[in-house]
Amino acid sequence: MPDDGSESTTGGRDLLDSVSGPLLALDTADREAWIGLGGCDADGSDIRPVKGAGRHARLLLPAIDALLADHKLDARSLAGVVVNLGPGSFTGLRVGVAVAQTLGWARGVSLVGVSLFEALAVQTAPQNDRSRVFVANAEREQAFVARIAAGKSTLVDRGIVDVAELHSVDPAACYFGQLPPRVVCPVELISLEPPGRVEATLTIGRVRLRSGDTTAPASLLPIYGRASAAEELRETGRRPNYEQQRAAVADQG
Repeated sequence: MPDDGSESTTGGRDLLDSVSGPLLALDTADREAWIGLGGCDADGSDIRPVKGAGRHARLLLPAIDALLADHKLDARSLAGVVVNLGPGSFTGLRVGVAVAQTLGWARGVSLVGVSLFEALAVQTAPQNDRSRVFVANAEREQAFVARIAAGKSTLVDRGIVDVAELHSVDPAACYFGQLPPRVVCPVELISLEPPGRVEATLTIGRVRLRSGDTTAPASLLPIYGRASAAEELRETGRRPNYEQQRAAVADQG
């Protein structure tokens, strides 16, 4: 995973202004999608939710059209599109990447992919002598996890961890992220708001755009982080029992 710790990507507003043309951000990793337009005017980024949780395929393109229209822009005006690649929702990630690919193919817009954890790293400040651990929902009472050691800027992907074992990643760390309310989490999670994540995604995207670190549409791929339920069924012959898992969590509560 590239090193995009917050220490090396501060000054986001200056970076957004340093490349001609606005940058569109797409964040569809969660049930609620967010979009943002940076570098379009002196008022800062315009970051909005896509209203209609879980309906990314139907609502994302109209939301983008409305955002661009409000700034009297169209897709040809964009300097680039930066998309959250995940890990996250399988369907949501596919929709976000597909829309970015379409803009790249149809309009020739430059594309930049950013992982969820890269954005969270930029969104948070270094914690003095404490490591930062970033947590995202992986369903099945598990979490995607990444870590930045105290005093470092390198983001290390720790893969999937059972939520019950999160404390073992780094007992002394500050933990950032969100899990569903039904999940019993053994560590205190510092919640990070989606608009800040989109702003961080714009900042990283602009840095990469400036350096020419873009991705061809066909090579832009989601980071799923795990096999889908269909893939697990094909490999093991067993479908995950989500209802049983949810009942076990409810009994704990």
